[in-house]
Amino acid sequence: MKIALAQTQPIKGDIDQNIRNHIHIAELASNEKCDIVVFSELSLTGYEPEIAVKNATTLEDSRFKKLQQASMDLNITIASGFPLKSDKGVYISLALFEPNKQPWIYSKQFLHEDEEPFFIPGSHSNGIIMASCNVGLAICYELSVDDHLEKSLENGAQVYLTSVAKHTKGVQEASDRLSNVAKRFNIQTMMVNCIGEFDGMQCSGNSSVWGTDGTLLARLDDNSQGLILFETNSQEVFTKTV
Repeated sequence: MKIALAQTQPIKGDIDQNIRNHIHIAELASNEKCDIVVFSELSLTGYEPEIAVKNATTLEDSRFKKLQQASMDLNITIASGFPLKSDKGVYISLALFEPNKQPWIYSKQFLHEDEEPFFIPGSHSNGIIMASCNVGLAICYELSVDDHLEKSLENGAQVYLTSVAKHTKGVQEASDRLSNVAKRFNIQTMMVNCIGEFDGMQCSGNSSVWGTDGTLLARLDDNSQGLILFETNSQEVFTKTV
């Protein structure tokens, strides 16, 4: 299985333009024969809680048809971060657009205390992308929650993939955690972050992949858009600018 991590700088609140950017990057990933491309937390709005709540929408949003069509045309799964509106409140979610399948959603189950005034936790979901290599999804703060990791492993995750929006200190803490998880459980771990200023902090990129022994295999810088392309079987990895 070949996975692309897409480190981008979302445009705050501009879902239409962010969708266009997502499709362009999905095209690049498809050209490299990737099976899936994953974007950062709230990549379709930017990580701005108030803006995200204002722009919250549903999976039935007609704009998402473009992402589903791109998935079909490019034969690639596109995992995009967006705020999901419901009768109960707003979730931080990843929308999964897969070829020849109905789109589905994974919503963040464990929230940081700073998020609780704006969002609600998602209900239990295994968050597993079923493919040649089962990919367990986590959204930002969840990667620090032992219960989340344990349930992901129990549900068959062979790769632990985290979609985040983190500043420099958060990136270092997440990197240490994911390296240790990889080594302890003999699985591949990944983190895709964004760049740019969001929610009063500078998101510092450094999207990364760790091998099953905890070794860092690839890392992007802290201020550029780019892709990490990773083959899970061979652990071959390289980066690409976008």
